[in-house]
Amino acid sequence: MGKRVFLVRHGKALKRDEWEGDDCLRPLTEDGKRKFLEFLELLKPFLPREGRVLSSPCERALRTAELLADFLSLPLVVDERLSPDREPSDYLKVARRKGT
Repeated sequence: MGKRVFLVRHGKALKRDEWEGDDCLRPLTEDGKRKFLEFLELLKPFLPREGRVLSSPCERALRTAELLADFLSLPLVVDERLSPDREPSDYLKVARRKGT
């Protein structure tokens, strides 16, 4: 079987109008963390048991990825090429890479 990629959007974060400063630093809310963990419980039968979790370095994405990696007991890899200001071709390179 070829590589399978699961895309997960970050959990609920503070609203933009509630945050000043760099949007990449905007955090998850406590409710967002709780609901994401509830979501993972529902998806548990469909989630991979091997592989790795890749994340953007942005705060809300990284915290969501940490929750996912912990839930699945998988390694977490932060990749700067997943930053919001990168080109779509960078995202494809990350998705296509092999190894860690």
